[in-house]
Amino acid sequence: MHHRIEEASMQVVKSFQNGCRIYFAGNGGSAADAQHLAAEFTGRFYKDREPLPAEALHVNTSFLTAVANDYSYDEVYQRMIKAQGRAGDVFFGISTSGNSKNVLLAQEEAKRKGMYVISLTGETGGKMKDSCDILFNVPSTDTPRGFGTRLQKVVSDVPKPMAPIQGKPFLHYVFLYLQQYYIQEVVLSVGYLHEVIEDYFKDEYLGIKVRYCVEEKPLGTGGGIKKAFELIENNAFVLNGDTFFDVNLTELDAFHNNTNADFSMSLKHLTEFDRYGTIALENSRVKGFKEKTYTKDGWINGGVYLTSAEVLNRFNLHEQFSLEKDFLERHLD
Repeated sequence: MHHRIEEASMQVVKSFQNGCRIYFAGNGGSAADAQHLAAEFTGRFYKDREPLPAEALHVNTSFLTAVANDYSYDEVYQRMIKAQGRAGDVFFGISTSGNSKNVLLAQEEAKRKGMYVISLTGETGGKMKDSCDILFNVPSTDTPRGFGTRLQKVVSDVPKPMAPIQGKPFLHYVFLYLQQYYIQEVVLSVGYLHEVIEDYFKDEYLGIKVRYCVEEKPLGTGGGIKKAFELIENNAFVLNGDTFFDVNLTELDAFHNNTNADFSMSLKHLTEFDRYGTIALENSRVKGFKEKTYTKDGWINGGVYLTSAEVLNRFNLHEQFSLEKDFLERHLD
């Protein structure tokens, strides 16, 4: 990792020295990251200095909305790079999945123009890993997952599930939710600062037996679940410990059994959104996954599942894998 950071940094320095520019592109939260990074170059970062030419491609709303309306949202960043990009410029593509089509097309256009391409993605790298000069992929496919960096200014000494809400850790409220459905046992898949969680919840909490599956290294959203299932004999609900979706677990269990499903997932209906990928359905069956883009009306993954170890063990999965990309999307049928 260190040598890649050094190489990317030197390329950015070289680009500025040669009078070239830096471009950033992303969607949703990644667009916010792009704008923040560009602002650090054109503004200041710790030291007063001359402004450096950097641009987040989404901030030109007139261009963005015109091209999205007249052509396609997939083309908005590509057309801007085609118009402005020059050999020697640097392009940063930011996408958790690594598959955001508008970022991918812009990245491919940047390569054709002789620009240096750096991809910032989640664990798989997606399609973007094949058209970049340097890939930085963090071990997660979930934007807020990992080591809680977005919460560190608020709770720097505890893992995200332990972030306090009205004097209780967030995970306390997840246990209250599970208690409503008479859940008798919980297996917590823990990693970073796991001792904090274990010290608080012990072996029993709110009348629920608690066991722990410790990730000695990051296993991805799927690897952690598969490892936890080593402690579970039958079907089990799978929930995130740092997000909350109020699903009726009794109804989810009935749906799972009545449809004789191998893997059931909760979905949430949204309108007018662009920060989530969408789920394609046919008669209550998942038929496909679509990348983040503006969607007028659609379904998103709610992050609550029902499955078993037997289902996960049917497939040849690496120890570290993404539940979304390496399991769900590849095993729809």
